[in-house]
Amino acid sequence: MTQEFPFVRVTVLGHGGCGKTALVNSYVNNCCPPVYQETEWPTLYYKVVRLPSDDEESDEVVSMLLEIEDTYGSERADEGRNVKRFLKMERTEIGPFTKDDDLTPFGVYQQPRSMTFAEDKYHTLTHGRMAFIIVFDVTDRKSWQEAVNLHQMLEADMARREQERKERSPAKPVIFLVGNKIDKDGDDVEEISGMAEAYSQQKFVPLCLVSATEFKGVKKLFREVLRLLRGNQALWLLEAEEESSDEEREDKGGVCRTQ
Repeated sequence: MTQEFPFVRVTVLGHGGCGKTALVNSYVNNCCPPVYQETEWPTLYYKVVRLPSDDEESDEVVSMLLEIEDTYGSERADEGRNVKRFLKMERTEIGPFTKDDDLTPFGVYQQPRSMTFAEDKYHTLTHGRMAFIIVFDVTDRKSWQEAVNLHQMLEADMARREQERKERSPAKPVIFLVGNKIDKDGDDVEEISGMAEAYSQQKFVPLCLVSATEFKGVKKLFREVLRLLRGNQALWLLEAEEESSDEEREDKGGVCRTQ
């Protein structure tokens, strides 16, 4: 059942004000918040997605359940906030299972729970992080630099995991850079977009340019992310072998160019 109905998580990161929540709502709810409101604590969204088969001669449609983890501004460090908690890839063990177990997504998981204040427990449904969308504002240099910092932190965490597991490399997450607000004018748009393109080619990380408020490139972005996730079963199969950390146990939880 897990192979027939993959349950995957996408974590959205970025500097405050870059449009993370607008991007998520544009995809999940086909609308954007009319007034900007800063995301105070991580928020979970869910969507059932149906993708065409990779086989061009097949009419088969593949269903996936998507959990989106929308995060607060990555620069924030007040009241215990720390973006590094959203970069960890350790998996929470679920199972083992028997042939009679209910393996549909809501058959083996506890109810999800978002945070409303610092002391709240945070429960995701999926058993680990699998993909990251790093968002930046194409009109804001500080936002772009923060996107680079986040990607470098992810690279450092992946290198640490590989070093700790010398016998075999852990599954690498799907990572996309996303330049938002391409509908806006600004003196730095062309230069920032050029820097993003160069960095994308240098690091072999896909780059998408979108407008969340005008719905440009949003569906294509998530379709590409999910297509790559679906093809990497080691990231989402419940039976995959991976140690879980104490912190993860506590958590419970356009234009698009691909290299």
